Amino acid sequence: MIQSVKFKKIEVIKTIPMHKTVRKDIFLLFVILIIAAFVRFYHLSEMANFDFDQEYAVNFAYSVTRVFPIQLIGQPLSVEGLFMGPLYFYYLVPFFAVSGLHPLGGFAGSAVLGLITTTAYFFIGKKLFGIKAGLIAALIRSFLFTELIHDLSMTPAYACELLVLLTWWAFYKYWHGEIKNNSSDKLFPFLGFLFGLYTSIHPILFPFYLVFIILILRINMQEIMLL
Repeated sequence: MIQSVKFKKIEVIKTIPMHKTVRKDIFLLFVILIIAAFVRFYHLSEMANFDFDQEYAVNFAYSVTRVFPIQLIGQPLSVEGLFMGPLYFYYLVPFFAVSGLHPLGGFAGSAVLGLITTTAYFFIGKKLFGIKAGLIAALIRSFLFTELIHDLSMTPAYACELLVLLTWWAFYKYWHGEIKNNSSDKLFPFLGFLFGLYTSIHPILFPFYLVFIILILRINMQEIMLL
């Protein structure tokens, strides 16, 4: 009597620890940030342009570090008696403090904000359009001459780019129903934080308040019509 013996195939899966693997997209982003940092910090003293806006940033840092640490208003607007908030200039204060209130410290802080914006282009582009789109967007922004000038301006108006990018991403998520009052993944506090930052950056961002109201009314009307 012949007995057939069946052997079970045993698959052995080798697991590689996460700390030993380097994601290709993160590595490429790191390379892009190195390029962006090089073109911004190389000959920084020759690239930086010191004018009225930069003078105000230095005076603000001096007031915070040497006179009184609490400043309730920021840069004055073109309309007499109106001022922006002070948050952008508070962001620059640590850079001024490290440099001994030298103007180059503020320009370095402005360049770092540009690197943060470049990183935001990658992650938002990756989530919306894929990894390649995120890498291309970050790469273009890393060496584009116009962006280089903006990142070395030390002016709150040019920080609008980062806030517009984050606001547009939040609006996109909300429009596609990923932000709801009963959702566990709430982004309304994040939007509220962005809206608050508008008052410290530039009035040109204020129309986004109206856009958000229109989005809420439009989506609520669609929900009512579906009932």
